[in-house]
Amino acid sequence: MGVDLNKNHPYNFDFYKKDREKNPYLLDSASDIDRSKKGPIGYIGDSLQSNDSIENKLFLKFVESLKEDLIGIYLYHSVGGLVYAEVNKELPRSEKSIENTKKSAETYSLYSDFKIINQVSIMAFNGYLRSTYDNTIVLLIELGKISGNPFSPFMNPYNYKYTIYTNCNAIIKTSEKMFELSKKEK
Repeated sequence: MGVDLNKNHPYNFDFYKKDREKNPYLLDSASDIDRSKKGPIGYIGDSLQSNDSIENKLFLKFVESLKEDLIGIYLYHSVGGLVYAEVNKELPRSEKSIENTKKSAETYSLYSDFKIINQVSIMAFNGYLRSTYDNTIVLLIELGKISGNPFSPFMNPYNYKYTIYTNCNAIIKTSEKMFELSKKEK
């Protein structure tokens, strides 16, 4: 069953753990989900060293091994049809990095027709990556323009094909933009 990968990272892990102890159930529409039990929504694991979060450990190790050459990271969630851009002033980011992220989000939005959301939680995994790797563009993409459960974008064959096609095209065009922006920095 695993952990909530969006919350299992070094930044603010202790905050999430204390919050889970104080409020064992999620305080949103899924309020019946017990955050003390293993599962992909709300459960952060018992520690960063536990084997519950092997995906994040391996991902962070991989990113760290590439950090000198890394230009961009795409993080995907399942529903919403959104591209999260960066305007959170809490994140310790350079103006150039914020501008490059914004331009990349605009490109992704243009080719996917996904709406840009101009906020990023510093406590989410994308906020951690953005604050740790300042020269890397990190885009958080919410796939599928329908809300609901994580598989809802893929239940309708038309929506599935459209989601895959538009996002493949958006990845190609946005990656080209990221390369272009990285060349300007050198």
